[in-house]
Amino acid sequence: MGRSIWLSLVTLAGLLPAAAIAAGDLTIYSDALAAGWVDYSYSATVSFSNGNPVHSGAASIAVTYTAADGGLSLRIFPPLSGSAYSAIRFWIFGGAGGSEVGVYTQATDDGGATSFHPVTAPGGVWTEVVVPLSVIGSPAQIARITIQDATGTAGHPEFFVDDIALIGSSAAPGFPDAVADRVLGQSDFASAGNATTASTLSGPAALAIGVSGRLFVADYENHRVLSWADATSFLNGDAADLVLGQANFTSGGSGAANNHLTHPEGVTVDPQGNVFVADTDNHRVLVFEPPLASGMSGTPFGSQNCQANPTLDQFCFPRALASDPQGNIYLADEFHDRILIYRTPVASNDFSPDLALQGLGNPRGVAVDANGNVFASDSENDRVLEYDSPLSTDTVSDRTFGSVSDGVDCFTPTNGMGVTGTTLACPIDLAVDATGNLFVSDLYNHRILAFLDPLAGDDQPDAVFGQQGSFTTGQPSKGGISAESIETPLGVAVDALGGLYLADFAHNRVLAYTAPVPEPGLRGCGGASLAALLLLARRRR
Repeated sequence: MGRSIWLSLVTLAGLLPAAAIAAGDLTIYSDALAAGWVDYSYSATVSFSNGNPVHSGAASIAVTYTAADGGLSLRIFPPLSGSAYSAIRFWIFGGAGGSEVGVYTQATDDGGATSFHPVTAPGGVWTEVVVPLSVIGSPAQIARITIQDATGTAGHPEFFVDDIALIGSSAAPGFPDAVADRVLGQSDFASAGNATTASTLSGPAALAIGVSGRLFVADYENHRVLSWADATSFLNGDAADLVLGQANFTSGGSGAANNHLTHPEGVTVDPQGNVFVADTDNHRVLVFEPPLASGMSGTPFGSQNCQANPTLDQFCFPRALASDPQGNIYLADEFHDRILIYRTPVASNDFSPDLALQGLGNPRGVAVDANGNVFASDSENDRVLEYDSPLSTDTVSDRTFGSVSDGVDCFTPTNGMGVTGTTLACPIDLAVDATGNLFVSDLYNHRILAFLDPLAGDDQPDAVFGQQGSFTTGQPSKGGISAESIETPLGVAVDALGGLYLADFAHNRVLAYTAPVPEPGLRGCGGASLAALLLLARRRR
């Protein structure tokens, strides 16, 4: 079957709510047919109590077509008004070799069929399918929903369907949309293995997205940086097309030569496409200038001095990097308790710091907004500090996020102050999006906190990721490994349209959230921006 503009192997999951049933939605099947729905299947053997596999709950629907054009068909009487709903959503587990089916509705038991919408489901994995009613003809009335064989031949392999629902017309992504839409390093959201290939990770620690949209991931245990050409368009489990720090995608050893890395924990890209990598255990930064090529050498700056009285060009475990639109570079020099700032180092060919923000406690994250305001993770003190335009004002912090420290260092995985919206347990990386929203990876609370408009004076987080909406839990892998859970979050990054990316260190993956928070004009309306929704449709093609 051909690829649809709306739907193919990867579906429109995320344009509408991805997991929970929202107000206005109608459940059709969840462990059993909902009241009012009956089985009208034809040329098919159907079981509504299949125990394995299931997407959620205790049962799914097992379907075996017994003839060409057989169908899993579900009927309701009296018919529903089509105007009350915007889409059909279900999960499908394809049979051996994959399953080709089509979706349509009928206005009556025997007629009024809409157009037939093709769906191709990969075999052996659950795939979410969202079919907007507009693409099948915007039916005015729905009496039957059918998932029919699309091969036109007998012998279609057994497949499985679960969690069928109609999405209410008013439904849109909630605030926040804390369910990840895509994943790198794993082929699905339930896996967490590590390896050394072009499509796998082993402890991702830091992320960066260049102005071209290219994504860079510091792969800590593999001593390398992997890169994908476009952060907005990769599909689950896609392979990287560029590696820095190794000669190829299957090498993973450490080293101190200029084409090797040892436990990189920071990466950023300046406006000219120069890639800066914090080569943490080599106590230096490597700069890779375009054109980029796998295995290329970088230009180093900085040297090791983990003793007292270091100079500004001596590091002790450089951890994080950031850049601003002018090409200035910001470096968290962890064990010297400072953030170093370099004015356009590549353009000026001057890699001596111009400014230092001193007095921090083992900072492990830094970010800068479009106006030059700097955010620094004061990690040992369990807080984030903000500095108003330090390059043009002063080096005194102006705002604090995080209420009180537990007095425990970041090498002890605990939160002695309990979990609330204002307690942090070793904040690591930071990111600021184009509208000024701040994202903080809260390491030992296993969550990401979002502060909307943080410079307005409100130090309360507005959203949480990884804890199923709760600000008072800090469970690793809450609810099991899924698109909603995280464990030991490190790097965070944002793209130009507000998409959020997270290095989920313990699960050896990068999670991508397409439209996690609404634009300022849409906050409180339950919707993501139109630009983000249109981008999501393009990403899902």
